[in-house]
Amino acid sequence: MKKEKNLYTATQGRQAMIFPGSGLFNRGGKWIVAAELVETSRLFARTVANIDSGWLEELGGSLCRHTYSNPRWEKDRGEVVASEQVTLYGLVIVAARPVSFNRIDPEEASRIFVRSALVGGEVKRPLPFLIHNRALIEKITGLEDKVRRHDLLVGEDDMAQFYEKRLPGITDIRSLQRLIRDRGSDGFLRMSDEDLLVKPPDPGEIALFPSAVSAGGWRLDCIYRFEPGKPLDGVTVAPNGP
Repeated sequence: MKKEKNLYTATQGRQAMIFPGSGLFNRGGKWIVAAELVETSRLFARTVANIDSGWLEELGGSLCRHTYSNPRWEKDRGEVVASEQVTLYGLVIVAARPVSFNRIDPEEASRIFVRSALVGGEVKRPLPFLIHNRALIEKITGLEDKVRRHDLLVGEDDMAQFYEKRLPGITDIRSLQRLIRDRGSDGFLRMSDEDLLVKPPDPGEIALFPSAVSAGGWRLDCIYRFEPGKPLDGVTVAPNGP
């Protein structure tokens, strides 16, 4: 692989120069093959030809080595992917090709899918059960804003466990949609208050924070925020009509 003009990185980390008498001297491409390496004043590549690096993986076959890194959820593809690097005799012939991570580590791929796509909501088109669950979560966070504490909603680990119990081995949107079709509905993925609440709020305490109040013949909506130190922390009232 070309390092600089006429100088190439060869196998095993060696540096080889195109032999000055070669027809490719000063004209070598990004990748070359050499019939022989001869060391005199330095290591020279002799009888060389340009080669398309796209051919190397197929030609190398079982001699290629594959490594994988950076497993992640890819929203546009709708699946968990990793970056694949392919080397041949130590030379990187494919640097960072995105490939499905399910065939490499299905258990970890499923975990990433649940936490990024379902709990994190990182999907191109939210499925109905995700819309339902998000509405419940927002309702509970609204209660937390009212009572000014963050101890009603379960954590993300609990939400992930809810999905993991119901979706073993699912690592992409297509497989999820197929499972829902096979089950006849997405009801088994819809959360309830019991699934999302650490403990039910005290109705008497909630009653102290009305959704609206009346004053001077006007109905005033009450908007609660629990953001200490922020301008909108507390309750804001806004007219909704006489």
